[in-house]
Amino acid sequence: MVACIPKLLSEIIDKDLHEPVDKKNLRLIELKTKEKLSVDIRFDDYHVFCFSIDKDRNSDESSKDLIFPFFNASALGVLSKNDFIIIAQKQKKVCVFLIELKSTNPDGYLKQLHSARAFMRFVLDKARICHPKFKSIDELELEYKGILFSKPPISNKFSEEKSKSKNKKLLFEDKKGLLVTQQSYDNVYYMSQFF
Repeated sequence: MVACIPKLLSEIIDKDLHEPVDKKNLRLIELKTKEKLSVDIRFDDYHVFCFSIDKDRNSDESSKDLIFPFFNASALGVLSKNDFIIIAQKQKKVCVFLIELKSTNPDGYLKQLHSARAFMRFVLDKARICHPKFKSIDELELEYKGILFSKPPISNKFSEEKSKSKNKKLLFEDKKGLLVTQQSYDNVYYMSQFF
């Protein structure tokens, strides 16, 4: 029997970090920008779990980061985080989608996505070592993909398709060893487009 990695991760990731997922839809909302950014992702035959580590530390400069309390908060860049992480599984294929929503200035998004991949590798390695149900993850096809939702497109190298067809695959480009696509926010997408 194939392990359901999204379900297992939902059991070990703190509930305060979980994002709501209903049976066939996931709405990602970025509230930290001047304008409210959102993306809807619909799915049918996928197991999906979503969480966010993009939590601010207290306004007190001496306070520890909520997610990475072991890092020195004054060390430039070590607290870099992306907006959302989605784990989706269909049969034996598991995709970890590293999501960033940007309204205007996309600078640094790639560093945030690479940082998120390193974080997820740590989480999955730790789970594999310590949790017997995660041992079967080695039998699955695991892939990491970055998605930047922004407006307007940063580069015309990325797919600018606005098709809402379930069957229209989105183009991913290798960006320093990570497959990345840029899409517009305030749209509806289907999980099958990203898989």
